[in-house]
Amino acid sequence: KPVETSVIVHARKRQDFILSSEELAAAGHVLDAEDERLNFGADDRIYVRLQKPAKPGALFDIFRPSRTLYHPETKKPVGVLVMHLGRAKILSRGKGDVWRAVIVESFAEIQRGDRLQPAHLIPPKLAPKFLAGDIEGRVPYIRDDATEAGQNQVIGIDLGTADGMQPGVVLSVHQRGRTVEDVATREDVRLPEEKIAEIMVLVPQKRASIAIVRTATAPVHVGDIVRNEASR
Repeated sequence: KPVETSVIVHARKRQDFILSSEELAAAGHVLDAEDERLNFGADDRIYVRLQKPAKPGALFDIFRPSRTLYHPETKKPVGVLVMHLGRAKILSRGKGDVWRAVIVESFAEIQRGDRLQPAHLIPPKLAPKFLAGDIEGRVPYIRDDATEAGQNQVIGIDLGTADGMQPGVVLSVHQRGRTVEDVATREDVRLPEEKIAEIMVLVPQKRASIAIVRTATAPVHVGDIVRNEASR
């Protein structure tokens, strides 16, 4: 069934994003404001620089790069975790690549140099979608760097639009089995992995996505396995 409106509203406030280096390089930024204050908030008018033209009324997410996330096993970069600061609406074009905008929503103080990308608008309700074929990924991030995640909490996965991710896609999370000693043979034996949760993708980027835990029978941890084995 669709994820309920109240859950989506909670998740979309201060969205997390995991951007590739290419996506980060293509982002615009806050240039200045109509006054000389250092910090800006809701209803403040600002000037922004964009690498691509925008239409008046277009919404942009304002964010600040936080840190690089790495694959729990390979240690290769998954993407850059960014802090969602607020949202701005384009008013009009100034000169060249400079545009007038107004901050319509802020979750934290916004400063010169903070970055912008076209807003990801999560629908108030998301119907589940299921993909075909085998998919495998990992959980490299839990919101607020928590040690574990349960139902209705937000996590990051290292699967993105390049892997077929889109809002509403439902996936399963699995916990790797422990290695135990067989007392009969004295051999080390790995126990089977177990499905512990189902998640729904909220905000997919090219190589990573933000998802919400729909159901969980055990806590989700960084390093857990993501598969395409959700109940249909």
